[in-house]
Amino acid sequence: MHKLDPRSFSEYNHNNSITEWRRFLKLSLLKERKYRSDLTGRSVGDACEMHEGILPRVVVPKSIWWHFMIFHPYNCFLLRPEEHRPSPPNRELCYKLACERYGKPVVDAWIDSLPFKAPIEIPGRY
Repeated sequence: MHKLDPRSFSEYNHNNSITEWRRFLKLSLLKERKYRSDLTGRSVGDACEMHEGILPRVVVPKSIWWHFMIFHPYNCFLLRPEEHRPSPPNRELCYKLACERYGKPVVDAWIDSLPFKAPIEIPGRY
């Protein structure tokens, strides 16, 4: 389990405190990733945006009880504004970047630990 897994922080272990958890996670990831874009390696400065790339919020809406679990370092990418808009990196690229950073077995284990009712397809996973 990653040290920043939201399940390890009881105060953020629900959907009512996602804003606070995202703020904490973003700051922690900025420090861990040395204020660099996960896409280009360029400095993100103060305008950094955090993107849920493998499992975006549209795939796991806030109405689902375990929605908070997608705000995990394996799924969150720090991007410069121009890298995030008008279109962010696709799910396949984000999966590839996460696997390069953390290792495919670790990322796959995280995905498989999420309580989807049916298997979730991640482009490029298999």
